[in-house]
Amino acid sequence: MKTKRVLAGMLSAAMVSAMLIGCSSSGGESQSSAVTSETGTQTQETKTYSLFIGDSWRSTIFDPGFQDTVAQELTKQTGVTLDIDMVQSENPDSEINVLLASGDLPDCMYVGGAIRSQMIRDGYVIELSDLIESNGSNIKENLGFIFPEWQEADGSLYGLGCFVWNDSRYALNLSVNTVHMRYDILKELGYEKLDRENEYDSFITIDEYLSLLDQVREKYPDMIPSLFDKWNAIEVLIKAKGVQFTNINGSTYTSFEDGQGKSVFSSKYLPETITFLNEFYRNGYAPDGVLNYTLEENEALLSTGEVFSTLGSVEGLDTAISTFQATGEDNRYVMFYLRESEDVKDLFINNYAVTEAPDLMITKDCEDPEGLMDFFDFCASEEGSTIIGAGVEGVTYTTNDDGTLTPTEEMATAYAQWDVNIIKKHGVGNWLNLLPAMEGIRDDGHAYDINAEAAFTSDPWVSYNNKDYLHFAYPRIISAVARLDSEETPEAYEAYSKISTYAYDRIARAIMAATPEECQQEWETCLEQMKLDGLADLDAALDKNWRELAEAYGVEPDAVLVTDANKAAE
Repeated sequence: MKTKRVLAGMLSAAMVSAMLIGCSSSGGESQSSAVTSETGTQTQETKTYSLFIGDSWRSTIFDPGFQDTVAQELTKQTGVTLDIDMVQSENPDSEINVLLASGDLPDCMYVGGAIRSQMIRDGYVIELSDLIESNGSNIKENLGFIFPEWQEADGSLYGLGCFVWNDSRYALNLSVNTVHMRYDILKELGYEKLDRENEYDSFITIDEYLSLLDQVREKYPDMIPSLFDKWNAIEVLIKAKGVQFTNINGSTYTSFEDGQGKSVFSSKYLPETITFLNEFYRNGYAPDGVLNYTLEENEALLSTGEVFSTLGSVEGLDTAISTFQATGEDNRYVMFYLRESEDVKDLFINNYAVTEAPDLMITKDCEDPEGLMDFFDFCASEEGSTIIGAGVEGVTYTTNDDGTLTPTEEMATAYAQWDVNIIKKHGVGNWLNLLPAMEGIRDDGHAYDINAEAAFTSDPWVSYNNKDYLHFAYPRIISAVARLDSEETPEAYEAYSKISTYAYDRIARAIMAATPEECQQEWETCLEQMKLDGLADLDAALDKNWRELAEAYGVEPDAVLVTDANKAAE
């Protein structure tokens, strides 16, 4: 893969910016460059490594020229530049396969999903343990506690991730998987929990929720009581029981019930959840055909105030919330956490980023893996992590008298609104989603990702939504031992491949069935077919994976997911 050389010598800045950059093969191409310091102009060796970003979302937030504020500062401190190519389509696998077949790999690649596993199996990327031992002291010291998340099932380590900051007080995002209800309508109804003065005031039982929907139907007969999506609603209702239940990346929804890990399709709670949603639907709490609504239809209804609530997240919710909030001070959707009864004290609500997947990998064609690891290691240092999480002093942040950092107004506003143009301009917000930096909580209690902290702490509604955060858990399981793999678990992988082609549609039909009998028949037909297609194999693999996951985390299988309240009680 072609890489760009940094021209050497005493050329002026204008000449450098005007000249075309020459090309060479990958492998940490070196060149001398002029670097100005307080003591005058010094010569520093500049190395260029090639990077391919094979992730559709991340490719939208990068300027491939490596000229943003963070990138330039990283080059200044390390002498390293990155020559970046990015995936061009929404389905990157075909592009990546072409690249793998070319025989001309970049020095490093950011690739996830099944194709990542293929790259490891076929030897396209190198194992990193020895390299971290020799050239990754900061990575080992500062990010070593995340290694169990990043390691493969056999303990090998092929990729690095980033440690994303999420204090549990501010971990909610707009897609959190719970009940969203209109604040203005709750206020008009005189809902007693609206002020959230007492513990658990942000929790709501299923009976309480249905009672509110009945009040809405009586007072606002033209308003839609609720919208829901089949799987998000199922997730909310099963989690309302307080069980260990989560959607595992690279696998499927997995629960731990009665001492056994299993797929959601075998959960003892799924049949009653389908029955509940069918009754919910037949009783008119949601509009006809709700499970067929498009993103645009949901967004239009929610943003114009035609809907009271959503049972779980639905497509279009994020944008609709922002649009609706702009129409009035009390016009907003607030979050309540559904529980089956008041006996449920802790909820495992939603996925959120604790660590990003180890998708940044060094390829077999990299001629200088030690130098590339040195660069990654700087990123994981205190200094590097501050650059990646905050940017450059005087440009993207200022330092207060007490040593804390405050983002500039431009940067804070852009981050809160996720202004991609400013993100690309400064690199604050994109590199922390790719490089292995310490983006967690600093020793002073503040985040390396100062813009995320500012965005959360400046919004009183985040604190409102997080009133009972001690009783929430936001699991995000990325460990390889939790995944289904065509090589490691072929029977389970094949079973899920078959089941996933029809189960979701049949469950949707069961939920929207005209009668309880039709609902039951649709579900039983689906279940029998899943059994024929290897549901038992799927459950066996998920049980094994769940137990190995617990072992990797050093916990019991029934305590893989924990809340801050759980931790405090231990």
